[in-house]
Amino acid sequence: MYVPPTRVGFAVARTSVDLAALVRDTLPFVRALLPTTIALEADLPPAPCPVLADATQMRQILINLAANAEHAMRETGGHLTVRVESVEGDAALIATHPTLPLGPLVRLIIRDTGSGIPPDVLARIYEPFFTTKEVGQGTGMGLSVVHGIVEQHGGTILAASTLGQGTTFTIYLPRLVEPITGEASPTSAQG
Repeated sequence: MYVPPTRVGFAVARTSVDLAALVRDTLPFVRALLPTTIALEADLPPAPCPVLADATQMRQILINLAANAEHAMRETGGHLTVRVESVEGDAALIATHPTLPLGPLVRLIIRDTGSGIPPDVLARIYEPFFTTKEVGQGTGMGLSVVHGIVEQHGGTILAASTLGQGTTFTIYLPRLVEPITGEASPTSAQG
């Protein structure tokens, strides 16, 4: 069950959020963003995947990445797949992403079968104000904001893309192994 974070001024107290349940609850809004030419598939575990997070910002990540996927598949249609799973942060993963903690993680994967992102553009996608969209089609701040939210939550976001085949965003967040008692420390709300 989702418990909204406590707001104190401009700060947000992060709470224990089951990311799988949050994604499940947000999927109807994602579906509403997509035309009927885009199929939405979800692979969500029955077991909780708890993270210490601001639920609103987690929803923002999902909606933003789904909107980008819709844009990439707007002309041709396709499939959008959302997956949540518990994984172990092993030495190999930590070696390539040293900001992640060793141990239990939650992985969120958002994959589309859209047009893909050229390598030169992929290298710049998290830059503030960078966009390939025409005037009036977006601000270019979406992926920069997503990147910032993920990092603020102690996670990492990865992007992989193949032209003509689609794009996959993979987000790793530290998994809570013990329930939180009381309130979490407030953190500044950004995004």
